[in-house]
Amino acid sequence: MRIVLLSLLLVGCGMNSPEWDDNHGYGWTFDVQCESGIKLRYTPTLYPGGFAYEQLSNCHFYDTTLQRMSDCTGIPLPQRRPFIVVLRRDQMPLDQVSGETRGGYHYYSPSLILVDETATHLRHEYLHFLKFQATGNGDPDHLDPQFAYPNGCVWTVPWI
Repeated sequence: MRIVLLSLLLVGCGMNSPEWDDNHGYGWTFDVQCESGIKLRYTPTLYPGGFAYEQLSNCHFYDTTLQRMSDCTGIPLPQRRPFIVVLRRDQMPLDQVSGETRGGYHYYSPSLILVDETATHLRHEYLHFLKFQATGNGDPDHLDPQFAYPNGCVWTVPWI
């Protein structure tokens, strides 16, 4: 009886929720696992010879940008690293308020970052990721001054 109750409790807590089973609908297939632990999927959006392929299929770009965001914000790097999927702009989720296509999106649990093929929103999504991992609140309302233009880390951390 206790085992049955414990099993029901675990199911009720989301351990077998669809978000965990299919990674928010994006699955768990990745092209490369970076040295830092970031799992990255960029196919079929990026392809050899295509726009920004050399930079956006390169783990160094993602690892270095995450480290720089951590250094700038003072938020320590968590042990868990995000799963990142690069999509075409027209495949990105729509903003629920404006209805416009977003250039980046962060799902909190499990941690999934979506960026379009320009990756211009990567630093912004990394800030959500770092804040959520450190505090349990990814600051969806963008109240942290690190989001603010022109002095927040989202704007000042250099690209590599």
